[in-house]
Amino acid sequence: MTKKKIGVWNGVPVYTDFLPIGTRRTGQRLDSGVPKFAVIHDTGNKDTSAQANVNYFKNTYNISWNQVASAHIFVDDVECIICIPVTEKAWHVLYNTTQDNFHYGDDANDIAFGIEFSYFSSQSRSLKSLDNGCRIMAALCNSWTLNPKTHLPGHQNIQSDKQDPGNLLEACGYKRSDMKIIDDLIIKYMKGDAPVKKVAPKPEKVITANPKKAKSILSMSSKAYYKGTIKYDASLRKRKGSTLNDFSFGEEIGIVKKGIEVYIFQEIKDAQGNTWCRTYSNKNNGWVHKDTIKKTKTFISMKKKATTKKKSTNKNNDIYTVKPGDYLFKIAEQHKVSVSDLKKWNNLKSDTIFPKQLLKVAKPSETKPKVTAKKKAPVKVNTNKKIARLTQEEAVNYLWSMKDKYIDWDNRFKLQCYDAANAYWHSLFNHSLSGMYAKNIHIDNRAVLQNESEIIIYDGKRKPQKGDMLIFYYQIYGSIAGHVAMCLEAGENGMTIIEQNYDGSGTMPCTIRTCNFFGLIAIVRPNFK
Repeated sequence: MTKKKIGVWNGVPVYTDFLPIGTRRTGQRLDSGVPKFAVIHDTGNKDTSAQANVNYFKNTYNISWNQVASAHIFVDDVECIICIPVTEKAWHVLYNTTQDNFHYGDDANDIAFGIEFSYFSSQSRSLKSLDNGCRIMAALCNSWTLNPKTHLPGHQNIQSDKQDPGNLLEACGYKRSDMKIIDDLIIKYMKGDAPVKKVAPKPEKVITANPKKAKSILSMSSKAYYKGTIKYDASLRKRKGSTLNDFSFGEEIGIVKKGIEVYIFQEIKDAQGNTWCRTYSNKNNGWVHKDTIKKTKTFISMKKKATTKKKSTNKNNDIYTVKPGDYLFKIAEQHKVSVSDLKKWNNLKSDTIFPKQLLKVAKPSETKPKVTAKKKAPVKVNTNKKIARLTQEEAVNYLWSMKDKYIDWDNRFKLQCYDAANAYWHSLFNHSLSGMYAKNIHIDNRAVLQNESEIIIYDGKRKPQKGDMLIFYYQIYGSIAGHVAMCLEAGENGMTIIEQNYDGSGTMPCTIRTCNFFGLIAIVRPNFK
């Protein structure tokens, strides 16, 4: 999809540069059909242009669900770029944030669009970006009949852990909380342009999934469920977030050494399918990946006790009779469901309801067939398995062609080993990988890699093969980030690999080297064509 100029709104050049369909842009239509409000953001990334932010989204358009974020529009001191149509969903506010539901009756992702303002070290550039963004929002408010005083909250106003557009306001010399500056500027420019509002046509491909949440496997216990020893030096993580909807385990706070005994008091499976285990001790207080633990003794049985659910004596618990003065949001609040679910379950095309109308207020149950005989469980087949675009031989030829090339895939941090890995994976599956540290590639990208490859935790028994992506931990490369390389040849005692930034300088191109298996912690074996 190429960049295309579509006009000038209130003096600001406007372009479309749409993201490919993936996790950032799924192609889903807003539940409301058209935007009911908009959320003001800033990029949170000082001195980056609108185009740079759009390019980053395009390069990571199919990022893993637990890291996904997106927005519809980016504006800087030069131009405005629309990368997702405002009538489609984007992931710009956390699901189940209470304030957007309280004020507007639904989640922002489902009924609103988000606009991101760039900001800069230069106050004059920040002020120009602010002015351009307000000109664009004035035009959109005119088009979609949005009231700037009531229907343009800042991200920080509806999600308590956010601080945008406070970064923008501060860069402009204002107080971080002074949203009135933005509101007044938008109102000033609303006497100007009003672009013809358009509902984007449905893309050929639409992804129906939403950002997933974590799942509790073992709830927090005052007594340890089990103990075990660490199989190899393991990353000790900090949990961020307040609920299962936003838990993440990306921040490393230390290392748990091989052979250390750990006691586990809780388990949580993150949105990518990684299970993290809570351990407490004077030296190791945090979360470790379950794959790094060799269980040695169980203290609390983890088998679920069989329970018999009592049948409801009231068959009409899931049906509500509308009373005078009722409205959908009020009913949704009473029954702890969303407005969009009520409309879906009752085939409602608008928010209009009538007294004495019967509404389903719970998800209709599915009738399950009776099992007459116990059958052997079928073998699970991964129906989501994806095959690379290259054969193993073609992939290895591609790796040889990378020799002496300088690859800066994400245009950040100079030349890194991860850049070369991203170029390789893109050649196989037409998308790049996510995450910061090379040593965590197989963890941070688990949800994607489990469909595109076999993830092998290295134990010395299974050796690398041609075309494998190799994950190293030990700080033999001068960085806690670990290292990643690709295998060209392999034998019983060593291998030939191609890698970038072996010396940690950020300037070393892709180089071929022969080495042993020291520091290898995981092998990612692609599903070759």
